[in-house]
Amino acid sequence: MKKQQADKIILLSISIILAFIYSAYTTQLSKSDLVGCWIESFEEKNVRETSAIIYKSCKENSLTPKRRFRFKMELKKNQSCNYLSLVTNDAHRMLPGTWQYDSKTSTLTIKNSDNEIFKSFKIVEAKQNELSLRLIK
Repeated sequence: MKKQQADKIILLSISIILAFIYSAYTTQLSKSDLVGCWIESFEEKNVRETSAIIYKSCKENSLTPKRRFRFKMELKKNQSCNYLSLVTNDAHRMLPGTWQYDSKTSTLTIKNSDNEIFKSFKIVEAKQNELSLRLIK
């Protein structure tokens, strides 16, 4: 009888632990998690997704060399944004646009001021101060 009770307690404990792990793993990313400034970190590769690009928070901006172009986006709470783009005189400038996040497909889309898609990313992984994105367009 005591062995059966011990087995039930162990099984219940394992079930609770697995439920906590599953809920932490499946927690959905929200739009507010994406708000902020993000800059490309091409020195890092996502080992699980070779086609993924790592973006770091601009607050953590210790990325060098600064001479090489790094895509940068500033996502604002009101879903407006600024993004770094090549302009007609061959310079890079921050341009205004809008951004959208589709939680069902984990897609981040940046649109220009004419409401045309400028870039679209699949969010592979999101951590504090780091995004792993795969370019769709």
